[in-house]
Amino acid sequence: VENTDYYNTMKEAVAGASSGDTIELLATITDSGAVTIDKNITLKLGDYTVTKSSAITIDSGVTVNLEGNANGTLQNTSRTRRLYN
Repeated sequence: VENTDYYNTMKEAVAGASSGDTIELLATITDSGAVTIDKNITLKLGDYTVTKSSAITIDSGVTVNLEGNANGTLQNTSRTRRLYN
């Protein structure tokens, strides 16, 4: 049985996910809130884009798998572009 919840921001989706879950984009999103990913997840982009203007932090030891079609994009428009792991 697949459980489907809908969220307005990436931060809410990550907070609502459990380790091993897949977060699937249903549309292109622009999100300004900082996000800390503290569990193993898969981010399924499809053909959509996630645009973040603040930090995306991945905690040490956490794995984030990105899945997408040819046009799926994860981009950060802040001046600081760092990926922590």
